[in-house]
Amino acid sequence: MSTTKTRHHRLNRRHPREVDAEKKYETVVTSGQHALRALLTINGGAIIAFLTFIGHLWDKNNLPPAGSVLIIVAALKLLVFGTFLTVLAYGTIFLTNVLSRLERTKWSDRMFVLTLVLGSGSAGCFIWASLRAVAFFLSVSPGVKH
Repeated sequence: MSTTKTRHHRLNRRHPREVDAEKKYETVVTSGQHALRALLTINGGAIIAFLTFIGHLWDKNNLPPAGSVLIIVAALKLLVFGTFLTVLAYGTIFLTNVLSRLERTKWSDRMFVLTLVLGSGSAGCFIWASLRAVAFFLSVSPGVKH
């Protein structure tokens, strides 16, 4: 038995209820991938919803005033940017895994932090775009004070 396996075996005997490091790592990676998938889904789904809504208004020749259109376009830009950040985060989580397997801990940790920053940025874009969408609906709703 190698030194690493012997030490690992001794650690597991002392703390039998503790999950091994490999299992913890797999759990973190899987959770991260699920979070990124959720971010991609909400940003992409919102883009589809916005485009469908705008297409419906266009078909009815019922486009809102120019000022209101600028608000919805700003929201769409944020959602596209948020989707782009999520795709970048998928790339950095891949690099995190590769660097971790190569035992480049310092670079792996940096890539992990970058993944968190990109994912947080994507979530921030979604929230900001949602607030812009609310502002749009308030701007075109007659009789609603804002």
